[in-house]
Amino acid sequence: MKLTHLIPLLSVFVLGACATDAKNAKNAPSAIESRLKALEDQNAILYTMYTYAHALDYNLEDEWTDIWTKDATRADEVGRDAIVEMFRHHPHAPNIYWKHMMVEPRIHLDGDRATAESYLTRFMNGPNGPVVASFGRYRDILVRGTDGKWRFKQRKIDRESCVKECGGFPGQTGTPYDRTYDPDAYLPMYDKEKLGK
Repeated sequence: MKLTHLIPLLSVFVLGACATDAKNAKNAPSAIESRLKALEDQNAILYTMYTYAHALDYNLEDEWTDIWTKDATRADEVGRDAIVEMFRHHPHAPNIYWKHMMVEPRIHLDGDRATAESYLTRFMNGPNGPVVASFGRYRDILVRGTDGKWRFKQRKIDRESCVKECGGFPGQTGTPYDRTYDPDAYLPMYDKEKLGK
């Protein structure tokens, strides 16, 4: 067969392949769309992580409740109901002012699931001003709900250092951290006037 006879056949093949590619390209997200979606997901996950601190420090129970899946775990709490119950026994502003800070998050997306690691630092009010009460890291698993919102499925809290008054980090004896809030025994550096003492 002469080359001139092959040209029409090749043209049909190329045009057909191009049409198929164009159809697939129309249905598939572009590289820019995929990257934008990843950025939107990361931003939504960060908002969930930030809400954790704002809600815990300022007694925003509805927001706190909405950042957990029903079967979520946080430290020793299992299930959203147990996590909310812990929240209700946790001191909040204006009785006690402290700040749960989350920095340097690293988020890893995998479809509707994500993992994240971040550093944590907790500040509290001391007799001479702010005190670094503890530091460590969070290790999280988050999932996207049917409503599109990202929520914690698991939050592990690695407390790597804590002032003596806190107690409860590995290797230290004392009052379990985040369980007892008697300012006389638990955090004597708090301003007792603010606590109504």
